[in-house]
Amino acid sequence: MGEGEVVGEGGGGDGFAGGEEVVVGEGGGVQSGVVVSSSVLGFDGSGVLELRRPELVDPSGCSDGSWVDDPGVRSGLVGDCEVLVGLRNGWVSDGVVGIFSAVADWGEGSLSEWPDVVVENGRVVELSLSGIGSSEVFPVGVLSLSGLRVLDLSGNGLSGPLPDGIGGLSGLRELYLNDNSFSGPIPGGIGDLEELRVLEANWNDFSEIPVEIGNLSKLEVLYLSINKISGIPEEVGGLVSLVRWGLEANELEGEIPASIGNLVNLEYLNLADGSYLRGDNDLIGPIPAEIGNLAKLKQLDLSDNRLSGAIPAEIGNLAALEFLSLSRNRLSGEIPAELGNLGNVEELYLTTNNLSGEIPAELGNLEKLTRLGLNRNMLTGVIPSELGDLVNLVELALWENDLCGEVPEVLYRLDTFYVDGNPRLRFPCDEELSDSSP
Repeated sequence: MGEGEVVGEGGGGDGFAGGEEVVVGEGGGVQSGVVVSSSVLGFDGSGVLELRRPELVDPSGCSDGSWVDDPGVRSGLVGDCEVLVGLRNGWVSDGVVGIFSAVADWGEGSLSEWPDVVVENGRVVELSLSGIGSSEVFPVGVLSLSGLRVLDLSGNGLSGPLPDGIGGLSGLRELYLNDNSFSGPIPGGIGDLEELRVLEANWNDFSEIPVEIGNLSKLEVLYLSINKISGIPEEVGGLVSLVRWGLEANELEGEIPASIGNLVNLEYLNLADGSYLRGDNDLIGPIPAEIGNLAKLKQLDLSDNRLSGAIPAEIGNLAALEFLSLSRNRLSGEIPAELGNLGNVEELYLTTNNLSGEIPAELGNLEKLTRLGLNRNMLTGVIPSELGDLVNLVELALWENDLCGEVPEVLYRLDTFYVDGNPRLRFPCDEELSDSSP
């Protein structure tokens, strides 16, 4: 069977009665469970039954009462309808929208019943065009839908710059651009979306965050991971409502701005390199002490950059913190005893830095701690017996330091305990622990 051919029940290739169900072949085989009516089928010139392309629809249905009730007094919705019909017809003509696309059903029944479209108070307020196809061109028509509150363009292979006109959608609250190929700077017009709460644009090629982003004082979620963004502007300090911020796997350079301390509602911050996701973050300079102002922060990941200087003692103010990773940077100095104030932390990783001095006994206060990584530093002194008080600890990595003295027996109960690479450590009765390291 050729690609695109269709077989009927029992494998026959004859005609179909109206409404009879058929199983559609895909890639030369039969795909069970995909059913269409005969209304979407037709014969090509050689007599082979094939799927029809959706037909174009007449936009006059927007104004003649077919799709919009009382069109004479609902001009805004009539205009929105005409925009959607224009988008649909354009995609059908370009072959982007197939017969199984929800967009193909635009033009059937009332506009308020069209799939992936939400109408409220006489305007289109939500539009989901996620995964409709790889049109590669930004659908500029959506910029005319001035009543939009939610716009989802994820997973369409859209490329080129994001139009600056996006800022004209002044009522927009949620914008989803994930999994496309947008490139160039995020336009400054984004700063005009003063009602915006959610901006997700992971998996693109954006290169720059505009300074105008600081105008988005109501923004709560900002996901820009896996792009090519080169730096963090000082103006991000204006995002005073921000709760979740992901910037891992970019090409970040420069320092973390001190204005980050203004984000007092932040709960999640990830600026990690993310090389496993194609990223190459390379932040330098100190961790700003102002980060200690983020009292609601639960997750902080600054790993795999080139951050230097001491770990600020102010991090000990982050009482809500559950996860902290500063691993694989160039941090130096002693581990601040104030980290012992992180009473909710469950995972703490400071591995592969240039940290020196002794392991603070105050880490024994971290009652919820399950994993502690301090390996590959220049730590000296004895392993504090207070670590044995951590009843939830299952993994402790201390390998490749310069620790000395006797290993506390209370730590032998741990599921994973790595101490090799510390030649001055001693073990009772010379019974050395496993010297394998992760």
